[in-house]
Amino acid sequence: MKKPRKNLSKKNNDNPAAAKKEEKKDLPVQAEYYGGKWGVYLRAPDLWFDIIDKYGELFSPLGDIAEVRFGVKSGKDVFFFPKDISTACLEKRPNPMDFEMAYHVSRKTVESGKIRLVSCGQSYSEIKPIESEYLAPEVHTLMEIDGFVVEPEDCKHCILLVDKAKTALKGSYVLEYIKWGEKNNYHKGSTCASRVTDTREWYDLTGHKNGALFWAMAQQYKHVVPANSRDLVCNHNLFDITPREGSSELLGGILNSSLVVLAKHQYGRPVGVEGNLKTEVVDVKMMLVPDPSKCKGKATERIEKAFNNMKERKALQFLSERRLREMAYRSQGKISQLEKLPQITELDLPDRQELDDAILELIGIGSREERQKTANDLHEYLREMFERIRQKEEKAIQNKKKASRRVITNPRDIAYQIFSEIEDKYSYIEKQYDTDFLNKSLPFDTYEIPNDGAPAARSDLIDGNVVDFIKGKKQLGMVRVINSAQAELIATIVRSGLHGLIRVPHLEDECTRVRDKYLKFVKERDKILDQLIEERTSDEEMQDKIREALISFILHGSA
Repeated sequence: MKKPRKNLSKKNNDNPAAAKKEEKKDLPVQAEYYGGKWGVYLRAPDLWFDIIDKYGELFSPLGDIAEVRFGVKSGKDVFFFPKDISTACLEKRPNPMDFEMAYHVSRKTVESGKIRLVSCGQSYSEIKPIESEYLAPEVHTLMEIDGFVVEPEDCKHCILLVDKAKTALKGSYVLEYIKWGEKNNYHKGSTCASRVTDTREWYDLTGHKNGALFWAMAQQYKHVVPANSRDLVCNHNLFDITPREGSSELLGGILNSSLVVLAKHQYGRPVGVEGNLKTEVVDVKMMLVPDPSKCKGKATERIEKAFNNMKERKALQFLSERRLREMAYRSQGKISQLEKLPQITELDLPDRQELDDAILELIGIGSREERQKTANDLHEYLREMFERIRQKEEKAIQNKKKASRRVITNPRDIAYQIFSEIEDKYSYIEKQYDTDFLNKSLPFDTYEIPNDGAPAARSDLIDGNVVDFIKGKKQLGMVRVINSAQAELIATIVRSGLHGLIRVPHLEDECTRVRDKYLKFVKERDKILDQLIEERTSDEEMQDKIREALISFILHGSA
Protein backbone atom coordinates (compact mmCIF):
# COMPACT_ATOMS: atom_id res chain seq x y z
CA MET A 1 0.00 0.00 0.00
CA LYS A 2 1.32 3.43 -0.95
CA LYS A 3 1.88 6.06 1.70
CA PRO A 4 -0.39 9.11 1.75
CA ARG A 5 1.06 12.44 0.70
CA LYS A 6 3.23 13.92 3.39
CA ASN A 7 1.60 16.62 5.55
CA LEU A 8 2.90 20.06 4.62
CA SER A 9 2.99 21.19 8.25
CA LYS A 10 1.87 19.45 11.42
CA LYS A 11 1.01 22.70 13.17
CA ASN A 12 -1.37 23.67 10.33
CA ASN A 13 -3.28 20.40 10.08
CA ASP A 14 -6.36 22.06 11.57
CA ASN A 15 -5.98 25.27 9.63
CA PRO A 16 -6.54 24.66 5.87
CA ALA A 17 -5.92 28.29 4.93
CA ALA A 18 -2.58 28.36 6.75
CA ALA A 19 -1.63 25.01 5.22
CA LYS A 20 -2.46 26.29 1.76
CA LYS A 21 -0.37 29.41 2.39
CA GLU A 22 2.57 27.29 3.54
CA GLU A 23 2.22 25.05 0.48
CA LYS A 24 2.49 28.11 -1.77
CA LYS A 25 5.80 28.98 -0.13
CA ASP A 26 7.23 25.66 -1.25
CA LEU A 27 6.13 26.02 -4.88
CA PRO A 28 8.74 27.20 -7.41
CA VAL A 29 8.26 30.82 -8.42
CA GLN A 30 8.49 30.70 -12.20
CA ALA A 31 7.21 32.50 -15.23
CA GLU A 32 6.39 29.07 -16.67
CA TYR A 33 3.75 26.73 -15.27
CA TYR A 34 5.10 23.33 -14.24
CA GLY A 35 1.95 22.01 -12.58
CA GLY A 36 1.78 18.63 -10.95
CA LYS A 37 0.73 15.09 -11.77
CA TRP A 38 -1.88 13.11 -9.84
CA GLY A 39 -0.32 9.95 -11.24
CA VAL A 40 2.65 10.40 -8.92
CA TYR A 41 0.38 10.01 -5.89
CA LEU A 42 -1.55 7.13 -7.44
CA ARG A 43 1.26 4.90 -8.69
CA ALA A 44 4.57 5.97 -7.13
CA PRO A 45 6.11 3.34 -4.82
CA ASP A 46 6.75 3.90 -1.11
CA LEU A 47 10.45 4.17 -1.94
CA TRP A 48 9.81 7.35 -3.92
CA PHE A 49 7.84 8.95 -1.07
CA ASP A 50 10.47 7.88 1.48
CA ILE A 51 13.16 9.70 -0.51
CA ILE A 52 11.05 12.80 -1.18
CA ASP A 53 9.84 12.98 2.44
CA LYS A 54 13.39 12.92 3.78
CA TYR A 55 15.34 14.77 1.10
CA GLY A 56 12.73 16.54 -1.06
CA GLU A 57 14.07 19.98 -0.15
CA LEU A 58 17.17 19.16 -2.22
CA PHE A 59 15.07 18.31 -5.31
CA SER A 60 13.70 20.73 -7.93
CA PRO A 61 11.66 20.40 -11.12
CA LEU A 62 14.12 19.85 -13.95
CA GLY A 63 12.66 22.94 -15.65
CA ASP A 64 14.06 25.03 -12.76
CA ILE A 65 17.65 23.88 -13.23
CA ALA A 66 17.79 23.33 -17.01
CA GLU A 67 16.27 24.51 -20.26
CA VAL A 68 14.19 21.73 -21.83
CA ARG A 69 13.21 22.28 -25.46
CA PHE A 70 11.91 20.24 -28.38
CA GLY A 71 14.40 19.31 -31.05
CA VAL A 72 13.88 20.51 -34.62
CA LYS A 73 10.35 20.11 -36.01
CA SER A 74 10.97 19.93 -39.74
CA GLY A 75 7.49 19.61 -41.21
CA LYS A 76 8.77 17.02 -43.71
CA ASP A 77 11.41 14.64 -42.40
CA VAL A 78 12.03 12.88 -45.75
CA PHE A 79 13.12 16.25 -47.17
CA PHE A 80 14.92 17.88 -44.23
CA PHE A 81 16.48 14.73 -42.74
CA PRO A 82 17.97 12.78 -45.70
CA LYS A 83 20.47 9.95 -45.35
CA ASP A 84 24.04 10.31 -46.62
CA ILE A 85 24.69 7.34 -48.95
CA SER A 86 27.74 8.76 -50.75
CA THR A 87 30.06 5.93 -49.71
CA ALA A 88 27.61 3.23 -50.84
CA CYS A 89 27.12 4.96 -54.20
CA LEU A 90 30.88 5.27 -54.75
CA GLU A 91 31.32 1.57 -54.03
CA LYS A 92 28.41 0.57 -56.24
CA ARG A 93 29.53 2.53 -59.32
CA PRO A 94 33.35 2.73 -59.63
CA ASN A 95 33.17 3.79 -63.29
CA PRO A 96 33.08 7.65 -63.51
CA MET A 97 30.81 7.75 -66.60
CA ASP A 98 28.40 5.21 -65.16
CA PHE A 99 28.42 7.12 -61.86
CA GLU A 100 27.62 10.46 -63.47
CA MET A 101 24.87 8.97 -65.63
CA ALA A 102 23.24 7.38 -62.61
CA TYR A 103 23.52 10.27 -60.14
CA HIS A 104 23.90 13.37 -62.37
CA VAL A 105 27.04 14.52 -60.58
CA SER A 106 30.71 13.82 -61.20
CA ARG A 107 32.27 11.02 -59.19
CA LYS A 108 35.29 13.22 -58.44
CA THR A 109 33.28 15.86 -56.57
CA VAL A 110 31.59 13.21 -54.42
CA GLU A 111 34.94 11.54 -53.70
CA SER A 112 36.34 14.90 -52.58
CA GLY A 113 33.50 15.35 -50.09
CA LYS A 114 32.37 18.62 -51.66
CA ILE A 115 29.10 17.02 -52.79
CA ARG A 116 27.15 14.33 -50.98
CA LEU A 117 24.58 11.94 -52.36
CA VAL A 118 21.57 11.55 -50.11
CA SER A 119 18.51 9.31 -50.14
CA CYS A 120 15.28 11.20 -49.61
CA GLY A 121 11.61 11.36 -50.55
CA GLN A 122 8.93 8.74 -49.98
CA SER A 123 10.44 5.64 -48.36
CA TYR A 124 13.83 7.36 -48.91
CA SER A 125 13.74 5.94 -52.44
CA GLU A 126 15.21 8.90 -54.34
CA ILE A 127 18.87 9.92 -54.60
CA LYS A 128 19.87 13.58 -54.87
CA PRO A 129 23.20 15.49 -54.79
CA ILE A 130 23.63 18.32 -52.24
CA GLU A 131 26.66 20.46 -51.38
CA SER A 132 28.24 19.30 -48.10
CA GLU A 133 28.19 22.82 -46.66
CA TYR A 134 24.38 22.62 -46.39
CA LEU A 135 24.33 19.31 -44.53
CA ALA A 136 25.13 18.45 -40.91
CA PRO A 137 24.76 15.26 -38.83
CA GLU A 138 21.32 14.91 -37.21
CA VAL A 139 20.48 12.77 -34.19
CA HIS A 140 17.26 11.11 -35.31
CA THR A 141 16.69 8.59 -32.54
CA LEU A 142 18.60 7.28 -29.54
CA MET A 143 18.22 3.79 -31.03
CA GLU A 144 21.23 4.82 -33.15
CA ILE A 145 23.24 5.70 -30.03
CA ASP A 146 24.75 2.91 -27.94
CA GLY A 147 26.60 4.99 -25.33
CA PHE A 148 26.44 8.06 -23.11
CA VAL A 149 27.88 10.48 -25.66
CA VAL A 150 26.84 11.18 -29.26
CA GLU A 151 29.36 11.31 -32.09
CA PRO A 152 28.69 12.42 -35.71
CA GLU A 153 29.45 8.92 -36.99
CA ASP A 154 26.53 7.61 -34.90
CA CYS A 155 24.07 9.63 -36.97
CA LYS A 156 22.37 7.88 -39.89
CA HIS A 157 20.58 11.06 -40.97
CA CYS A 158 21.67 14.54 -42.01
CA ILE A 159 19.82 17.80 -41.58
CA LEU A 160 19.45 20.33 -44.37
CA LEU A 161 20.63 23.74 -43.12
CA VAL A 162 20.20 26.53 -45.66
CA ASP A 163 19.87 30.16 -44.55
CA LYS A 164 20.19 31.76 -48.00
CA ALA A 165 17.54 33.00 -50.39
CA LYS A 166 17.10 31.06 -53.63
CA THR A 167 18.63 33.92 -55.61
CA ALA A 168 21.90 33.38 -53.71
CA LEU A 169 21.86 29.65 -54.50
CA LYS A 170 21.79 29.97 -58.28
CA GLY A 171 23.55 27.10 -60.03
CA SER A 172 23.80 24.93 -56.91
CA TYR A 173 22.59 21.40 -56.34
CA VAL A 174 20.85 22.48 -53.15
CA LEU A 175 18.67 24.87 -55.17
CA GLU A 176 17.60 21.98 -57.40
CA TYR A 177 16.87 19.99 -54.24
CA ILE A 178 14.68 22.82 -52.90
CA LYS A 179 12.84 23.06 -56.23
CA TRP A 180 12.26 19.30 -56.11
CA GLY A 181 10.78 19.72 -52.64
CA GLU A 182 8.47 22.46 -53.90
CA LYS A 183 7.45 20.29 -56.85
CA ASN A 184 6.34 17.70 -54.29
CA ASN A 185 4.45 20.45 -52.37
CA TYR A 186 6.54 19.98 -49.22
CA HIS A 187 6.52 23.75 -48.73
CA LYS A 188 2.72 23.78 -48.44
CA GLY A 189 2.60 21.76 -45.22
CA SER A 190 1.42 23.73 -42.19
CA THR A 191 4.76 23.57 -40.34
CA CYS A 192 6.82 24.62 -43.37
CA ALA A 193 4.35 27.33 -44.42
CA SER A 194 4.25 28.84 -40.93
CA ARG A 195 8.03 29.16 -40.95
CA VAL A 196 8.02 31.73 -43.74
CA THR A 197 8.72 35.39 -42.86
CA ASP A 198 10.17 38.36 -44.70
CA THR A 199 13.67 37.15 -43.86
CA ARG A 200 13.15 33.38 -43.64
CA GLU A 201 12.32 30.79 -46.31
CA TRP A 202 10.24 27.64 -45.75
CA TYR A 203 13.36 25.47 -46.03
CA ASP A 204 15.41 27.40 -43.44
CA LEU A 205 15.96 25.31 -40.27
CA THR A 206 19.00 27.26 -39.09
CA GLY A 207 19.14 29.07 -35.75
CA HIS A 208 18.13 26.15 -33.54
CA LYS A 209 19.88 26.23 -30.16
CA ASN A 210 21.43 22.81 -29.60
CA GLY A 211 21.33 21.28 -26.13
CA ALA A 212 24.20 19.99 -24.02
CA LEU A 213 22.31 16.71 -23.49
CA PHE A 214 19.56 14.78 -25.27
CA TRP A 215 16.42 13.34 -23.65
CA ALA A 216 14.37 10.83 -25.64
CA MET A 217 10.61 11.33 -25.79
CA ALA A 218 10.00 7.56 -26.05
CA GLN A 219 11.95 5.12 -23.88
CA GLN A 220 11.89 1.46 -23.04
CA TYR A 221 14.41 -0.79 -21.28
CA LYS A 222 17.42 1.49 -21.70
CA HIS A 223 17.99 4.82 -19.95
CA VAL A 224 20.48 7.08 -21.70
CA VAL A 225 20.68 10.87 -21.58
CA PRO A 226 23.78 11.28 -23.78
CA ALA A 227 26.13 14.25 -23.80
CA ASN A 228 26.12 16.37 -26.95
CA SER A 229 29.78 17.35 -26.82
CA ARG A 230 29.92 17.81 -30.62
CA ASP A 231 27.05 20.34 -30.75
CA LEU A 232 24.81 18.17 -32.94
CA VAL A 233 21.20 18.84 -33.93
CA CYS A 234 18.37 16.54 -32.84
CA ASN A 235 14.86 16.21 -34.22
CA HIS A 236 11.57 16.60 -32.35
CA ASN A 237 11.60 13.02 -31.02
CA LEU A 238 14.38 14.19 -28.70
CA PHE A 239 14.57 17.13 -26.33
CA ASP A 240 17.51 19.51 -25.98
CA ILE A 241 18.57 19.93 -22.34
CA THR A 242 21.00 22.64 -21.23
CA PRO A 243 21.85 23.43 -17.57
CA ARG A 244 20.98 26.95 -16.47
CA GLU A 245 24.18 26.97 -14.41
CA GLY A 246 26.94 24.50 -13.60
CA SER A 247 28.54 21.91 -15.84
CA SER A 248 26.76 19.68 -18.33
CA GLU A 249 28.78 16.73 -16.95
CA LEU A 250 27.17 17.24 -13.54
CA LEU A 251 23.66 17.49 -14.98
CA GLY A 252 24.43 14.54 -17.27
CA GLY A 253 25.45 12.44 -14.27
CA ILE A 254 22.27 13.37 -12.41
CA LEU A 255 19.97 12.63 -15.36
CA ASN A 256 21.65 9.29 -16.09
CA SER A 257 21.30 8.12 -12.49
CA SER A 258 18.99 5.32 -11.38
CA LEU A 259 17.14 7.81 -9.18
CA VAL A 260 16.02 9.67 -12.32
CA VAL A 261 14.98 6.34 -13.88
CA LEU A 262 12.62 6.01 -10.93
CA ALA A 263 11.46 9.62 -11.29
CA LYS A 264 10.70 9.48 -15.02
CA HIS A 265 8.33 6.54 -14.50
CA GLN A 266 6.32 8.68 -12.08
CA TYR A 267 6.06 11.67 -14.43
CA GLY A 268 5.91 9.93 -17.81
CA ARG A 269 3.09 7.80 -19.11
CA PRO A 270 3.08 4.16 -20.27
CA VAL A 271 2.12 3.75 -23.93
CA GLY A 272 0.49 0.54 -25.11
CA VAL A 273 1.51 -2.81 -23.68
CA GLU A 274 5.03 -3.11 -25.11
CA GLY A 275 7.01 -1.52 -22.31
CA ASN A 276 7.16 1.94 -23.86
CA LEU A 277 7.27 5.07 -21.71
CA LYS A 278 6.47 8.46 -23.21
CA THR A 279 7.67 11.73 -21.69
CA GLU A 280 6.54 15.04 -23.15
CA VAL A 281 8.45 18.29 -22.56
CA VAL A 282 5.99 19.31 -19.85
CA ASP A 283 6.55 15.98 -18.04
CA VAL A 284 10.33 16.35 -18.15
CA LYS A 285 10.15 19.95 -16.94
CA MET A 286 8.09 19.11 -13.86
CA MET A 287 10.03 15.92 -13.05
CA LEU A 288 11.75 16.23 -9.66
CA VAL A 289 15.50 15.63 -9.78
CA PRO A 290 18.38 16.37 -7.37
CA ASP A 291 19.25 20.07 -7.57
CA PRO A 292 23.05 20.56 -7.47
CA SER A 293 22.68 24.24 -6.58
CA LYS A 294 21.11 23.25 -3.25
CA CYS A 295 23.78 20.72 -2.36
CA LYS A 296 27.24 21.09 -0.89
CA GLY A 297 30.27 18.86 -0.59
CA LYS A 298 32.44 16.84 -2.97
CA ALA A 299 29.66 14.64 -4.30
CA THR A 300 29.47 16.79 -7.45
CA GLU A 301 33.05 15.87 -8.35
CA ARG A 302 32.24 12.19 -7.86
CA ILE A 303 29.18 12.51 -10.10
CA GLU A 304 31.12 14.20 -12.90
CA LYS A 305 33.89 11.60 -12.71
CA ALA A 306 31.45 8.68 -12.72
CA PHE A 307 29.58 10.10 -15.72
CA ASN A 308 32.81 10.65 -17.64
CA ASN A 309 33.75 7.03 -16.93
CA MET A 310 30.36 5.89 -18.24
CA LYS A 311 31.02 7.76 -21.49
CA GLU A 312 33.81 5.28 -22.23
CA ARG A 313 31.46 2.31 -22.59
CA LYS A 314 28.20 1.18 -24.14
CA ALA A 315 24.97 1.60 -22.21
CA LEU A 316 23.29 -1.63 -21.18
CA GLN A 317 19.58 -2.20 -20.73
CA PHE A 318 17.91 -2.56 -17.35
CA LEU A 319 17.01 -6.13 -18.27
CA SER A 320 19.68 -8.56 -19.39
CA GLU A 321 20.02 -9.65 -23.01
CA ARG A 322 19.18 -13.20 -21.89
CA ARG A 323 15.94 -12.07 -20.26
CA LEU A 324 14.89 -9.93 -23.22
CA ARG A 325 15.43 -12.78 -25.70
CA GLU A 326 14.11 -15.55 -23.51
CA MET A 327 10.63 -15.74 -25.02
CA ALA A 328 11.87 -15.80 -28.64
CA TYR A 329 14.63 -18.34 -28.00
CA ARG A 330 12.36 -20.70 -26.05
CA SER A 331 9.68 -20.60 -28.74
CA GLN A 332 12.35 -21.50 -31.32
CA GLY A 333 13.85 -24.27 -29.18
CA LYS A 334 17.18 -22.47 -28.76
CA ILE A 335 17.60 -23.12 -25.05
CA SER A 336 21.31 -23.92 -25.32
CA GLN A 337 21.95 -20.66 -27.19
CA LEU A 338 19.86 -18.73 -24.66
CA GLU A 339 22.07 -19.91 -21.81
CA LYS A 340 25.11 -18.43 -23.55
CA LEU A 341 23.67 -14.91 -23.52
CA PRO A 342 24.87 -12.52 -20.79
CA GLN A 343 22.73 -11.88 -17.72
CA ILE A 344 24.43 -8.62 -16.74
CA THR A 345 22.34 -5.42 -16.70
CA GLU A 346 23.11 -1.71 -16.40
CA LEU A 347 22.48 -1.93 -12.66
CA ASP A 348 25.34 -4.41 -12.24
CA LEU A 349 28.09 -2.13 -13.55
CA PRO A 350 30.53 -0.56 -11.04
CA ASP A 351 30.53 2.93 -12.59
CA ARG A 352 26.73 3.12 -12.37
CA GLN A 353 26.83 1.95 -8.77
CA GLU A 354 29.44 4.63 -8.06
CA LEU A 355 27.26 7.25 -9.78
CA ASP A 356 24.18 6.23 -7.78
CA ASP A 357 26.15 6.33 -4.53
CA ALA A 358 27.40 9.84 -5.37
CA ILE A 359 23.85 10.97 -6.20
CA LEU A 360 22.59 9.72 -2.84
CA GLU A 361 25.42 11.58 -1.15
CA LEU A 362 24.43 14.69 -3.11
CA ILE A 363 20.87 14.63 -1.73
CA GLY A 364 22.16 14.43 1.83
CA ILE A 365 22.63 10.76 2.77
CA GLY A 366 25.93 11.04 4.59
CA SER A 367 26.23 7.50 5.96
CA ARG A 368 27.75 5.05 3.49
CA GLU A 369 25.74 2.22 5.06
CA GLU A 370 22.49 4.13 4.60
CA ARG A 371 23.41 5.01 1.01
CA GLN A 372 24.14 1.35 0.31
CA LYS A 373 20.79 0.28 1.72
CA THR A 374 18.92 2.97 -0.25
CA ALA A 375 20.77 2.06 -3.45
CA ASN A 376 19.98 -1.64 -2.93
CA ASP A 377 16.31 -0.83 -2.40
CA LEU A 378 16.30 1.40 -5.48
CA HIS A 379 18.00 -1.16 -7.70
CA GLU A 380 15.78 -3.98 -6.45
CA TYR A 381 12.65 -1.95 -7.17
CA LEU A 382 13.85 -1.09 -10.69
CA ARG A 383 14.68 -4.74 -11.43
CA GLU A 384 11.19 -5.79 -10.33
CA MET A 385 9.55 -2.91 -12.22
CA PHE A 386 11.25 -3.74 -15.53
CA GLU A 387 10.51 -7.43 -15.02
CA ARG A 388 6.80 -6.62 -14.61
CA ILE A 389 6.93 -4.48 -17.75
CA ARG A 390 8.55 -7.31 -19.69
CA GLN A 391 6.01 -9.87 -18.49
CA LYS A 392 3.20 -7.57 -19.58
CA GLU A 393 4.87 -7.15 -22.96
CA GLU A 394 5.32 -10.90 -23.42
CA LYS A 395 1.64 -11.45 -22.70
CA ALA A 396 0.77 -8.81 -25.30
CA ILE A 397 3.03 -10.54 -27.85
CA GLN A 398 1.26 -13.85 -27.23
CA ASN A 399 -2.14 -12.22 -27.65
CA LYS A 400 -0.99 -10.55 -30.84
CA LYS A 401 0.19 -13.87 -32.26
CA LYS A 402 -3.17 -15.45 -31.46
CA ALA A 403 -4.96 -12.60 -33.18
CA SER A 404 -2.73 -12.88 -36.26
CA ARG A 405 -3.68 -16.56 -36.63
CA ARG A 406 -7.30 -15.64 -37.22
CA VAL A 407 -8.21 -16.37 -40.81
CA ILE A 408 -8.60 -13.31 -43.05
CA THR A 409 -10.68 -14.15 -46.10
CA ASN A 410 -10.99 -10.75 -47.76
CA PRO A 411 -8.32 -10.44 -50.52
CA ARG A 412 -7.93 -6.70 -49.96
CA ASP A 413 -7.40 -7.20 -46.22
CA ILE A 414 -4.75 -9.83 -46.90
CA ALA A 415 -3.13 -7.51 -49.44
CA TYR A 416 -3.05 -4.71 -46.89
CA GLN A 417 -1.47 -7.07 -44.34
CA ILE A 418 1.23 -7.97 -46.89
CA PHE A 419 1.70 -4.31 -47.84
CA SER A 420 2.37 -3.44 -44.19
CA GLU A 421 5.05 -6.14 -44.10
CA ILE A 422 6.56 -4.80 -47.33
CA GLU A 423 6.79 -1.27 -45.91
CA ASP A 424 8.54 -2.70 -42.86
CA LYS A 425 10.91 -5.22 -44.48
CA TYR A 426 10.97 -4.79 -48.27
CA SER A 427 10.54 -1.04 -48.87
CA TYR A 428 13.00 -1.20 -51.77
CA ILE A 429 10.39 -2.96 -53.95
CA GLU A 430 8.13 0.10 -53.70
CA LYS A 431 10.18 1.89 -56.36
CA GLN A 432 8.13 3.67 -59.03
CA TYR A 433 8.81 3.66 -62.76
CA ASP A 434 8.35 7.39 -63.28
CA THR A 435 10.49 8.60 -60.36
CA ASP A 436 13.12 5.87 -60.03
CA PHE A 437 13.79 4.68 -63.60
CA LEU A 438 12.86 7.44 -66.07
CA ASN A 439 15.55 10.06 -66.66
CA LYS A 440 13.41 13.18 -67.14
CA SER A 441 16.39 15.28 -68.19
CA LEU A 442 16.35 13.40 -71.53
CA PRO A 443 13.59 13.86 -74.16
CA PHE A 444 10.53 11.65 -73.71
CA ASP A 445 7.13 10.96 -75.27
CA THR A 446 3.83 10.57 -73.43
CA TYR A 447 1.17 8.02 -74.38
CA GLU A 448 -2.30 7.36 -73.00
CA ILE A 449 -2.67 3.68 -72.19
CA PRO A 450 -6.08 1.88 -72.12
CA ASN A 451 -7.18 0.55 -68.74
CA ASP A 452 -8.14 -2.90 -70.07
CA GLY A 453 -6.46 -5.54 -72.15
CA ALA A 454 -3.15 -7.39 -72.14
CA PRO A 455 -0.36 -5.50 -73.97
CA ALA A 456 1.42 -7.00 -76.98
CA ALA A 457 4.16 -5.14 -78.85
CA ARG A 458 4.42 -5.61 -82.64
CA SER A 459 5.93 -4.01 -85.73
CA ASP A 460 4.59 -4.36 -89.31
CA LEU A 461 4.51 -2.44 -92.57
CA ILE A 462 0.88 -1.39 -92.18
CA ASP A 463 0.66 -0.09 -88.61
CA GLY A 464 4.36 0.48 -87.90
CA ASN A 465 5.37 0.14 -84.24
CA VAL A 466 2.33 -0.41 -82.03
CA VAL A 467 1.16 -1.89 -78.75
CA ASP A 468 -2.10 -3.85 -79.00
CA PHE A 469 -4.38 -4.32 -76.01
CA ILE A 470 -6.21 -7.62 -76.26
CA LYS A 471 -8.79 -9.43 -74.15
CA GLY A 472 -9.38 -12.97 -75.32
CA LYS A 473 -9.48 -12.65 -79.12
CA LYS A 474 -10.82 -9.12 -79.08
CA GLN A 475 -8.63 -6.05 -79.59
CA LEU A 476 -9.67 -3.33 -77.13
CA GLY A 477 -7.20 -0.68 -78.22
CA MET A 478 -3.95 0.16 -79.94
CA VAL A 479 -1.19 2.69 -79.20
CA ARG A 480 1.16 3.77 -82.00
CA VAL A 481 4.74 4.62 -80.96
CA ILE A 482 7.83 5.85 -82.82
CA ASN A 483 10.06 2.79 -82.47
CA SER A 484 10.00 -0.85 -81.38
CA ALA A 485 11.96 -0.13 -78.19
CA GLN A 486 9.16 2.17 -77.03
CA ALA A 487 6.61 -0.55 -77.77
CA GLU A 488 8.53 -3.14 -75.75
CA LEU A 489 9.00 -0.73 -72.86
CA ILE A 490 5.29 0.23 -72.76
CA ALA A 491 4.29 -3.44 -72.78
CA THR A 492 6.65 -4.07 -69.86
CA ILE A 493 5.33 -1.08 -67.91
CA VAL A 494 1.67 -2.05 -68.41
CA ARG A 495 2.34 -5.66 -67.36
CA SER A 496 3.82 -4.27 -64.13
CA GLY A 497 0.40 -2.75 -63.34
CA LEU A 498 0.56 0.83 -64.65
CA HIS A 499 -2.04 2.44 -66.96
CA GLY A 500 -3.14 5.95 -67.90
CA LEU A 501 -0.58 8.49 -69.09
CA ILE A 502 2.87 6.93 -69.38
CA ARG A 503 6.09 8.69 -70.31
CA VAL A 504 8.82 6.78 -72.17
CA PRO A 505 12.22 7.95 -73.49
CA HIS A 506 12.28 9.33 -77.02
CA LEU A 507 15.68 7.80 -77.77
CA GLU A 508 15.68 4.12 -78.70
CA ASP A 509 18.86 3.25 -76.77
CA GLU A 510 17.54 4.93 -73.63
CA CYS A 511 14.26 3.00 -73.99
CA THR A 512 16.17 -0.26 -74.11
CA ARG A 513 18.29 0.69 -71.09
CA VAL A 514 15.26 1.68 -69.01
CA ARG A 515 13.33 -1.45 -70.05
CA ASP A 516 16.17 -3.80 -69.07
CA LYS A 517 16.58 -2.08 -65.70
CA TYR A 518 12.85 -1.84 -64.96
CA LEU A 519 12.16 -5.41 -66.08
CA LYS A 520 14.86 -6.73 -63.75
CA PHE A 521 13.31 -4.79 -60.88
CA VAL A 522 9.75 -5.99 -61.67
CA LYS A 523 10.86 -9.62 -61.76
CA GLU A 524 12.51 -9.25 -58.35
CA ARG A 525 9.47 -7.41 -56.98
CA ASP A 526 7.00 -9.99 -58.28
CA LYS A 527 9.08 -12.86 -56.93
CA ILE A 528 8.86 -11.37 -53.42
CA LEU A 529 5.13 -10.65 -53.84
CA ASP A 530 4.43 -14.21 -54.98
CA GLN A 531 6.33 -15.59 -52.01
CA LEU A 532 4.43 -13.40 -49.53
CA ILE A 533 1.09 -14.25 -51.12
CA GLU A 534 1.77 -18.00 -51.24
CA GLU A 535 2.64 -17.94 -47.53
CA ARG A 536 -0.97 -16.92 -46.85
CA THR A 537 -3.04 -18.96 -49.30
CA SER A 538 -2.69 -21.75 -51.87
CA ASP A 539 -5.96 -20.85 -53.62
CA GLU A 540 -4.92 -19.61 -57.08
CA GLU A 541 -8.05 -17.51 -57.59
CA MET A 542 -7.51 -15.86 -54.18
CA GLN A 543 -3.84 -15.32 -55.03
CA ASP A 544 -4.78 -13.43 -58.21
CA LYS A 545 -7.18 -11.15 -56.31
CA ILE A 546 -4.61 -10.48 -53.60
CA ARG A 547 -1.92 -9.72 -56.18
CA GLU A 548 -4.20 -7.26 -58.00
CA ALA A 549 -4.98 -5.37 -54.77
CA LEU A 550 -1.35 -5.50 -53.64
CA ILE A 551 -0.03 -4.05 -56.91
CA SER A 552 -2.56 -1.24 -56.57
CA PHE A 553 -1.33 -0.51 -53.03
CA ILE A 554 2.30 -0.41 -54.17
CA LEU A 555 1.66 1.78 -57.21
CA HIS A 556 -0.95 4.12 -55.78
CA GLY A 557 -0.70 3.87 -51.98
CA SER A 558 -2.85 1.98 -49.50
CA ALA A 559 -5.58 4.60 -49.07
